[in-house]
Amino acid sequence: MTAWILQHRFTLFKYFVYLALAANVGFFFLEEWLASQQVFQGGLDWLELIQGFAATIDTAAWVVLLLMFELETYQLAGHRLTTAVTTTFMVVRGLCYGLILYACYGYVLKVFALDGYELVTLAAGCDYAGLGYGMLVAVDEYEALNLANCSALPALIYLDEATKALAIPATFDEVVFLAWIDVVNSVSWILVVIILELDVWLGLNDRLTKSLEWVTWRSKIVLYAILVIVAGYWGWAADFLDFWDAFLWILAFVFIERSVFVWGQESEAGPLQGALR
Repeated sequence: MTAWILQHRFTLFKYFVYLALAANVGFFFLEEWLASQQVFQGGLDWLELIQGFAATIDTAAWVVLLLMFELETYQLAGHRLTTAVTTTFMVVRGLCYGLILYACYGYVLKVFALDGYELVTLAAGCDYAGLGYGMLVAVDEYEALNLANCSALPALIYLDEATKALAIPATFDEVVFLAWIDVVNSVSWILVVIILELDVWLGLNDRLTKSLEWVTWRSKIVLYAILVIVAGYWGWAADFLDFWDAFLWILAFVFIERSVFVWGQESEAGPLQGALR
């Protein structure tokens, strides 16, 4: 048993990462569900679903897309990729890409939703206690305003009457910055997967020249560097869930890049040598 584990340790670690990413869908849903109770006190319209649950939808779509990459470049590579299987993959991937773009739009909506906050002078912060108001402490995180914490509110504070939320200026500025970080992170991942899809398409059609390979690889290095910086910032800002999720996704795409590289080498080697490998 120990020998089998050692032999397959890379594969086991890879699937642990995949399972952890799938679990994050539930964690993001719980976080956004709690936040929606504050932001959408009048009820959540289905058109507002993407604003309330952008991270949940985004992560779920990426997990399914990750499975598609894994199946296509590792599990079902070669003769098992029949026309029916390939068509199914295209449909599912198209749906995932649509949801990912939709989620990116949701992140942008969250940024603009913060424009609803206005800097006001409070006569007494405790006047808002017990009225359903919440303190914005992070993106999608609110703390109920009550008699125990209202006395600590400063005179100048950001207030959004529509969502019944208040925010200390320093915290509000940090939340706005983190909301923009979500947008940058989303766009960067979209660009990474576009380049990855381009690599696969060019490889399948024997059009991946050395010069194009150099361009796509350097482009991905820049994008991965941005994603590492974003993950590091989340870790520094003590946003553990976003940091943990970003870290896992970077690991997952290391595996995907490896699978695509091996798949490309096998394609160049031909069916017989590929099967031997």
